[in-house]
Amino acid sequence: MGVNPKGKTAEATKFLEFMTSEDFATMYTQGLPGFFSLSDYKIKFDDPLASTFLSWRQQCSSAGRSSYRKLQANADINTENELWRVTSGLLQGKFTAQTAGDEIQKGLDKWYKPMGATATMAATATK
Repeated sequence: MGVNPKGKTAEATKFLEFMTSEDFATMYTQGLPGFFSLSDYKIKFDDPLASTFLSWRQQCSSAGRSSYRKLQANADINTENELWRVTSGLLQGKFTAQTAGDEIQKGLDKWYKPMGATATMAATATK
């Protein structure tokens, strides 16, 4: 998200500044349990479970969003929704870990060919 520096709406700049502030990070994190700000601000929680979850970030680095970048690049398949569907099914006991993995892989195989496989096929074809 960005603001046109030559734009005539000063409120847009104020809005973006607010969205990157400690106040916003606190309101976002307190107001949406389970959704944590990725900011570096030290936020105190009213909810002890949320505090426990966030404390785990002190033991590891931030993780990327698995369904973005390459995996979300295909307009025909909504990888984000598919991961949510399968993860939810896994947590509800509708899928085993193997079945969940197979479900996701089946969708990916329809359109996503990893670079390694493509490079191997190209190298093999030239021999």
